[in-house]
Amino acid sequence: MIVTEHIQVEVSCDQTSPGDCVAVVGSGNRLGDWNSQFAVRLDGSNFPIWQGSLQLPPSRTVEYKYVIIKSSGAVQWEGFDGNRRRQVEPGHCWHDGEFGKKPS
Repeated sequence: MIVTEHIQVEVSCDQTSPGDCVAVVGSGNRLGDWNSQFAVRLDGSNFPIWQGSLQLPPSRTVEYKYVIIKSSGAVQWEGFDGNRRRQVEPGHCWHDGEFGKKPS
C-alpha cells in the first residue's frame, strides 16, 4: 500500500474565461511530472478562488506551478522564474496567494 498525505490547495485567479480551468502541475507523477496534460484540475466554483486536493507522498519537498488550461486546450503557465516549493506535511492547506505572483 502506498502511503500519501491529503493536501488541500487554493489559489486566487481571476484571469480565466468561461470554460477555462486552473490546475496544478509539478514534480512527481501525482502532479503530472510537469506535463500539463496530467495536471490536477481545481474547482472554480468559489471564483476567483480555485481549490482542490492532492494525494502526495509524505515528508517530501515538491515543486509545482499553477497553469490555466484554456477551453481551446492552450496552456498558460505562471510566468515567474523558478517554481513554487512546499514540504508535504499531514493535514496542511496550501494557501498560495495569486496566480502568477511568485511566493516570497
